[in-house]
Amino acid sequence: AREWLARSPDSKAAVLALGDAYFRTEAYDQAAILFSRVSAMDAGDPFPLYRLGLIAQRQGADGEAIRLFQAALALNPGYGDVYAALADSVAASGDLAQAAGLMRQAAETTAGCASPRFLQAGEWFYRLGQRADAELLFARATACAPEDETLAEQIARIKQAP
Repeated sequence: AREWLARSPDSKAAVLALGDAYFRTEAYDQAAILFSRVSAMDAGDPFPLYRLGLIAQRQGADGEAIRLFQAALALNPGYGDVYAALADSVAASGDLAQAAGLMRQAAETTAGCASPRFLQAGEWFYRLGQRADAELLFARATACAPEDETLAEQIARIKQAP
């Protein structure tokens, strides 16, 4: 990726590739510089904002992460991965009710089977005492992945927790 970027310094794809390489190796400062550069190159692309939000989240800056995730969603309101990351940051900031709704939205906007997201949203609704919502989400998680034999155990564990 470095060689590609050296040959094509104005290539968005090259900058993204090197940013992703830094991100995967947890070199977050370098990754953030490159994702900020991509965001400046293409202000309509939600992906660099999402990655910058993940960096902020992993560095414990949930307020900044929330701001970046919301900016990414303003560009693409159907981005399930961003909703899930936003839900995690909102939960970490202490607002479980909002986080549960966001995780449900993450599950509903994710292409394919989103069983883990339905399960997480169901757990949060269950902890909030919203049992009907939780049961519906557990049913959707199970319907999405009927071959997953661990789901019933996970749901039982959630219902037994204090």
